[in-house]
Amino acid sequence: MKRVIILKCKRVMLFLGMGCLAICAQGQDEEAVAASLNLKLQPKDTLTVCAATLATNEGKPISEVEVRFYIKRSFGLLPIGEAVSTDENGEASVPFPLDIPKDFGGKVTVIAKIEDDEKVGSLDAEVVTTSLGINPKHTDEWNKRSLSASREKVPWMLMFASYSIIAGIWATIIYVAYQLFAIKKLRTKKS
Repeated sequence: MKRVIILKCKRVMLFLGMGCLAICAQGQDEEAVAASLNLKLQPKDTLTVCAATLATNEGKPISEVEVRFYIKRSFGLLPIGEAVSTDENGEASVPFPLDIPKDFGGKVTVIAKIEDDEKVGSLDAEVVTTSLGINPKHTDEWNKRSLSASREKVPWMLMFASYSIIAGIWATIIYVAYQLFAIKKLRTKKS
């Protein structure tokens, strides 16, 4: 029995050791270059371009790295177009969409990301602007009549329908009561 337990322990240790070796070997193969990602919004003709520049810390441009552009929204990131590879100058750019609404603070946050690249690893940069985007339309729905509103803001047709039903029920009750009194009156006359 002891021998079986010892063999199982050796197998587990061997398995864990192989996993550790694989992790160590992975870490040694991945050598990311220290780099920086800069993001600028540049006006060109009638549109604005989101331009990201990727360079080493010494200023040497890095090419052939995929950059993704996003706009920060309330519950996540909205992608702008497809992933763009950097050119020989280390630049990647996409046009900024004209129909993006601003947040309620009047800002638009543009983010450029490089995710798990072999050359540089993961990098991101962001720019906050107030000059781009469409101002959100704030409509005052509080004073409108709707089904979910309070009593004084109920739609007229719903109010008319409910009052008609209530009036019909009361009319039926009054008619039945009148008929009962008429029957009672006829009964007393016959006897």
